[in-house]
Amino acid sequence: MEPADMARTVELVQDVKTGNTRAFWDLMSIYEAMIYRFCYRKLLVKEAAEDAAKEAFIKAFEKIRTLKDD
Repeated sequence: MEPADMARTVELVQDVKTGNTRAFWDLMSIYEAMIYRFCYRKLLVKEAAEDAAKEAFIKAFEKIRTLKDD
């Protein structure tokens, strides 16, 4: 990941932590393909990978406010 990408990710996470749900959609659009590919490599079934990726994003949204700043 490029430093500019990481800076954008940090900015979006901070925005989500303050209640900006649109920022979470932006995070999803950045990472959804990567997360899906990871899930597919592990599960080898398209539907299962899609479900796992969705679950990962749901869990991330539920827990994002607990991330430490560093």
